Amino acid sequence: MAHENNPPTSATHKDNTNVQYKKPQSLPLLCNHFNNGTCKFGDRCKFLHDHRNRAGLQSKNPNVRNFGRPSGNNSFGQNNICWNPPGYYHTRINQLHRQPNSSNRLGHQPNPQAFNSQLPQQAVYGAQYQQQVQSPGLLGPAPALYQSQATSLPSAFSTMTVQDLTWNMDTGASSHLNSSTSNLSTIFNKRLFPSVHVGDGNSIPLTNTGHSIIPSLHRPLHFHNVLVTPNIIKNLISVRQFTRDNNCTIEFDAYGFSVKDFLTRHILLRCDSSGDLYPITKPSAIPTAFLSTSSSTWHQRLGHPGDDVLRSLVSRKFISCNKDKKSTHVCHACQLGKHVKLPFYRSNSIVENCFDIIHSDIWTSPIVSSSGFKYYVLFLDHFSHYLWIYPLRHKSDMFDKFLHFRSYVKNQFKSEIKSFQCDHGGEFDNNRLHTLFANNGIQLRFSCPKTSQQNGKAERMIRTINNVIRTLLFQAHLPPTFWVEALHTATYLLNLLPSTAINNEIPFTRLFQKEPDYSRLRIFGCLCYPHLQSPHKLAPRATPCIFLGFPAYHRGFRCLDLETNKIILSRHVTFDETQFPYRSMTPSSPPSYMFLDPPPSPLLKHIIIDPANTPTPPQHETPQQPPVPTTPSGHNGQPTNTSLTPQYPTNTNTYSAQTTQPSNQHHQQQTNSPLPAPQQQPNNPPTATQNQSSPTQQPPTHTTNPDGSTQSTQPPTEPPRTHRMITRSQSGIVKPIERLTLHTSSISPLPKSPFLALQNPHWNNAMHDEYNALVKNGTWILVPRPSGVNLVRSMWLFKHKFHADGTLSRYKARLVANGSSQQLGIDCDETFSPVVKPATIRTVLSLAVSRKWPIHQLDVKNAFLNGDLSETVYMYQPPGFVDSRYPHHVCLLQKSLYGLKQAPRAWFQRFVGYATRVGFYHSRCDSSLFILRQGSQVAYLLIYVDDIILTASSTALLQQIIASLHSEFDMIDLGLLNYFLGISATRHSIGLFLSQRNLAGGLQYLTFTRPDISYAVQQICLYMHDPREPHLAALKRILRYVRGTLDFVLHLYSSSTTSLVGYTDADWAGCPSTRWSTSGYCVFLGNNLLSWSSKRQHTISRSSAEAEYRGVANVVAETAWLRNLLRELHSPLSTATLVYCDNVSAIYLSANPVQHQRTKHIEIDIHFVRDMVTAGQVRVLHVPSRYQYADIFTKGLPSALFEDFRSSLSVRLAPAPTAGEY
Repeated sequence: MAHENNPPTSATHKDNTNVQYKKPQSLPLLCNHFNNGTCKFGDRCKFLHDHRNRAGLQSKNPNVRNFGRPSGNNSFGQNNICWNPPGYYHTRINQLHRQPNSSNRLGHQPNPQAFNSQLPQQAVYGAQYQQQVQSPGLLGPAPALYQSQATSLPSAFSTMTVQDLTWNMDTGASSHLNSSTSNLSTIFNKRLFPSVHVGDGNSIPLTNTGHSIIPSLHRPLHFHNVLVTPNIIKNLISVRQFTRDNNCTIEFDAYGFSVKDFLTRHILLRCDSSGDLYPITKPSAIPTAFLSTSSSTWHQRLGHPGDDVLRSLVSRKFISCNKDKKSTHVCHACQLGKHVKLPFYRSNSIVENCFDIIHSDIWTSPIVSSSGFKYYVLFLDHFSHYLWIYPLRHKSDMFDKFLHFRSYVKNQFKSEIKSFQCDHGGEFDNNRLHTLFANNGIQLRFSCPKTSQQNGKAERMIRTINNVIRTLLFQAHLPPTFWVEALHTATYLLNLLPSTAINNEIPFTRLFQKEPDYSRLRIFGCLCYPHLQSPHKLAPRATPCIFLGFPAYHRGFRCLDLETNKIILSRHVTFDETQFPYRSMTPSSPPSYMFLDPPPSPLLKHIIIDPANTPTPPQHETPQQPPVPTTPSGHNGQPTNTSLTPQYPTNTNTYSAQTTQPSNQHHQQQTNSPLPAPQQQPNNPPTATQNQSSPTQQPPTHTTNPDGSTQSTQPPTEPPRTHRMITRSQSGIVKPIERLTLHTSSISPLPKSPFLALQNPHWNNAMHDEYNALVKNGTWILVPRPSGVNLVRSMWLFKHKFHADGTLSRYKARLVANGSSQQLGIDCDETFSPVVKPATIRTVLSLAVSRKWPIHQLDVKNAFLNGDLSETVYMYQPPGFVDSRYPHHVCLLQKSLYGLKQAPRAWFQRFVGYATRVGFYHSRCDSSLFILRQGSQVAYLLIYVDDIILTASSTALLQQIIASLHSEFDMIDLGLLNYFLGISATRHSIGLFLSQRNLAGGLQYLTFTRPDISYAVQQICLYMHDPREPHLAALKRILRYVRGTLDFVLHLYSSSTTSLVGYTDADWAGCPSTRWSTSGYCVFLGNNLLSWSSKRQHTISRSSAEAEYRGVANVVAETAWLRNLLRELHSPLSTATLVYCDNVSAIYLSANPVQHQRTKHIEIDIHFVRDMVTAGQVRVLHVPSRYQYADIFTKGLPSALFEDFRSSLSVRLAPAPTAGEY
């Protein structure tokens, strides 16, 4: 069916029978019941009494004279309507009157044809006619069908007066059709189309348009834009329009059809059908299994409550649901909306010795200490609970501190660290630390990301340390910049105090097996007087200082001189533990130590930094700094520098109490700030350096007037801003930094270690695939580790494999051996393996394209694993796949493995042996080219490690070779050549296009398909050992050019021309620094560019003729190799090679065997050109510089000439893809 203004697109079927009819004559009515007014069918029985269609029908076709169905396929899409003989209806109508419920069935039929087997009425609705069913109809076997050529389909409709209110499904209709408006809920007095096309090509008029609705179990079903035509008998539902309007699906079966919701798959309507059509009848009862509500449905309806809430409602009989079997189904929405952290359990780790487990963590301070430290790392022994602290300036210093700590443990305690517990920070999760732990057998135990509870011991110790630091600073009224000094003192004290973690034992006692000494302890930050060596007899013998703890490498005390702001180390110190100098130097309000608090939760942090909750400080106001007084005069009576502030010590120099120098020239000794040591313990652990740094700002100071009073001096304030710009910082607006990213790819990143890869499902599957392939291939066997053998380590390499269009193909994990640990002559010998040359690839592809041969690409899975080893190689078990039964065994390699030095050669030798067995033979010009000839059929095979290009003169030979390769190696047939060695190959009706969409490792690889950039790339490659800014600028210019010509490809034509032509040129003394010449050439086979080169000559030429002659020699050597290659490919050349040169002298030199005075110094091997010319294989001819295409390989050219030569080299834009291309 099609609308009038949209002609039908599908052709109608033609009638296979030739039926002729005689004009019917008038006959009396056959139905007595109709005459008496008692017919069950009422007015619908009239169609049986149309005299034109019942009497005198005589067919000339013998196939329709019987009462069965005619032979062949009839179509109601023609202008013929088939009727049964009149006597048949009289008998059958009377039978129907005696049958119950027959009126409904008869009422659904559009003509007497209905008394047959209810054939599909595609003629009425324009659907494709199907083959007629041979089973008996509702009224028994059908009689012969008669056709009328005089009655067309529209006229036949007009004779029908029966109206059918039943809807019927039709997959061939494009719109809903209805014969009356009585079925519509909404009626429009307009027509979308004037008429509609039916199957025979005719059209029937439309009168109205409207909508209709039928109820269903869950929701009403809508019929939109129903077309009303009185000439239709069957009401038609367009399946396409119905499913689209109601977002549902329809499933047809032998007993009826079901309408299901597209998303939930719930049954909306079920109608049974016993005839040949699918009418919408009274909805059938849906099985209880479809109506019952599962517990998961109630779980979603009630807002995802817990199982106990659902059980409570069921027990109270508020709801009813199926008793589902206990399932492990996890609600996805609950996990996203209500997921909570799992509970943590108390650690049950039990150790018996010190250093079995070391806990570590790094704390970051928001305030840089006066000595320049911003971090500290702690090492906590699990057994003794002894603590080591190392301040750090950078997190990257952690590795060096751990080496220092490990050396201390090994030397002092003759022990080794067995396990190391830490968080997942980058300072711990790095290659250096992984390698160190792996080489020394230290077990590394990470906590999960964002799960600091798994590193609870270190986290709790950091909190304890910070609490002590805060308390000590409050006690001494010291500025926060002295947190490192308080850190050392806190660590020293915690090691001397009983710990509840070890049943109130003392960590110092557990570690050193001795009692601690508390006699040296003093109050941190109190006033002290270290003894000084006086410069003269009247100088002071001591100076007031602040006690800052205990030095690590001295048996004494660390004192900060308030006058000189220097650290004094002395044993002779007198303490006044009731006085704290900084208490009188600071304002009444104590300093803030909030930086020592643990970080708030993300929600609390958001509330704290919310601008609405942050008070706005007054603008142009300098915060008040605490005043710091200084001593009035120095030891020698000289005035002191009043700018010195104890808050920011200026250097790391200390006074030595044992010096004999004058007080103003004290012997300065640079000290480290390691962990404070006990008084009677010489083996106390070392700690990091405590270098003091110079101040970066000056707080206000107090100076002493001559009358003894003090005067506060404020530093110069900042002048008020005069500009009108108001920044967020001035207004007190603080907003959190949101890290945004536009990266939406779901590709899993490359893992940093195999253990992290095993946690990712994608990389886990890739690793198991690789490992299973190795085991299946019998790559190794596990044996006990022999003594005195070299063991090779292995590692995992991870890579994303992409299609030619850049989409992800697969995750690739490969186990490789560390070949650098092999020893030459012991477990490896010869390692060389040939690879195919780019010119060979282009030559083979050019021949295949010209001859229209199929080209396939193959990929060998784990190619190197197929190589047989002749040496004995032992290897450690793969990381992450150590056999639990034999953890100390090693792998004795039976076959080659990636990473072994001999692996490429072993695989190549294995492939050569197979290729020779099946009939291939080596090419002498290229060892990676294999040629097979069977009579007139030829095949070429190119191999580059594990990638293979195969082409043959016939598809049968090609498939035969592929099958043979499959039987020998595990490989994948990737189909027609598409992507090989980073080169995209596109087959077209006019040839083959080669292109590269990425650099594939370097610009030099890009020159495989882009000869136009060969000279530029060659020039910048000359300076790779010592690049400068001009070279970087040239590189950027090349990249910009490549970016602007991404759509340019190398075109290989489908040409039958077999002439070999070369162009050569040289730029004499073109290098301004070395005066070496640059030679270049290009070689064509017909119209296809096969080989090119841009290279600097190795010697200096004395003339341009000499430089050009060397270029001629280079291209002649290349063409000689290509001629031999074509001969081996069974495509010999019958004509001489033409070499074009724009230097006349070079042309004469190639033909004149006489050596002149200016040419006798040229190497003899270059003169083989003359032999080739004499033999008739080469002809050297002159070409004007305007047509010397090789100029593009020797020098920079103007844009117009460059673009002309680029096009001549077959580098051009790829044609736009269109429909119907090859």
